[in-house]
Amino acid sequence: MDNTSATYASVFCSAAAIFFFYVSYDSYTSYHKTRDWIPKEAVIETSRLESGQGVHLDVTVRIIENDRIMPVDLLYGTFISQQDYREMAKKFPEGAQTVIYQNPENDREAVLQKRESLNPFFYMWLLIGISFVFAQILLLRKWVQSHQ
Repeated sequence: MDNTSATYASVFCSAAAIFFFYVSYDSYTSYHKTRDWIPKEAVIETSRLESGQGVHLDVTVRIIENDRIMPVDLLYGTFISQQDYREMAKKFPEGAQTVIYQNPENDREAVLQKRESLNPFFYMWLLIGISFVFAQILLLRKWVQSHQ
């Protein structure tokens, strides 16, 4: 294996491993961040499906126990498609009573939904990242042996 090929393969494996480790880490943190958040009864004050550069749903709620109005995120740390936004707009219309999940350490953070379990793809992304690390080790070992 020549130097150029080994370099490109090594850079690709490093970038792929970093990408898959980041995706699995993001999935892990989005589950663990909200798992201890406290459920609160709320009424949806505004639910606006907005389109600009794509579709987005802006929601504010009034928490029943303290009559406080605040914006909420839909689902912490998750990519949501435009179709999902449209479905959620139907699920969370203005005036509907719902349960939100509020951060006990920062009452300005709340979500309409939280993950009940770790994303099943977390393990797949983690294993793919690890396989790219092993591929890089094998490539580098082969390169070192060819240059001895």
